[in-house]
Amino acid sequence: MHRMRASFAPRVNPGRRESPRGRVLALHRQIVAKDESGESETLSNVIATSTPVVPGYSGGPLESARNRVIGMVTAGSVSGIARGFAIPIKQALLLARKIENGKSSSTIHVGPTAFLGVVLTDVSGGAEIKQVLANLAADDAGLVVGDVITSLNGKAISSSADVRRVLLSLVPGTAVSIGWTDKNGTAQTGTITPTSGPPQ
Repeated sequence: MHRMRASFAPRVNPGRRESPRGRVLALHRQIVAKDESGESETLSNVIATSTPVVPGYSGGPLESARNRVIGMVTAGSVSGIARGFAIPIKQALLLARKIENGKSSSTIHVGPTAFLGVVLTDVSGGAEIKQVLANLAADDAGLVVGDVITSLNGKAISSSADVRRVLLSLVPGTAVSIGWTDKNGTAQTGTITPTSGPPQ
C-alpha cells in the first residue's frame, strides 16, 4: 500500500478550517460512479484514498502531505467505509488543455449540447419515449409517446444512457438518422435535427 498521506482541499465549505485527511490506498483503479439520478460512468486510472468525499468536493484538489496537488477529486463512496477517488493531475491538466483548445472527443464535449426534446425510460430493445416536448426535434420528426428509439446517428441504442452518449457527439442543427419501433412494433427510420439544449 502506498502510504503517502493525502488530503482534500475542496473549493466549497469555506468555513472549514481543515480539509479531511487520509491515505492513498491504490493507484490506477477503475470504478463505476453513479450520480443522484442513477446515471453511471466508468472511471479509469483513478487514485483511491481513505479520505471521505461529500457532494461539492468534486473538482477540488487532492493534495499530498507536502501540499502538492496530485489529483482532482472526482467521486466518493456514499455508504460503508469512506473512500475518495481522484483523477491524476497530469491527466486532468491534459483534459483541461483539450477543452481550452475546443477539441471534442468521445470523452470530451465542447460547445452546445444536442437535445431531442424527449423524456426517456429504459425498456428491452431501446429507450422508450415517455414524453415529447412540443415544437422540438422529436416532435418535428414525428416521434410520439410509446415509440422506442433503437438507433441514433447510426449507433445502436439499448438504453436512455446510450441516447445521451450519442447526443454529446452531435452538433445542434445538424440532421442525423434515427431508428425507432412504433407502438405497433413496426420498425421505422427517419431523420431528426437536434436543437441546442441544457449543458451536460
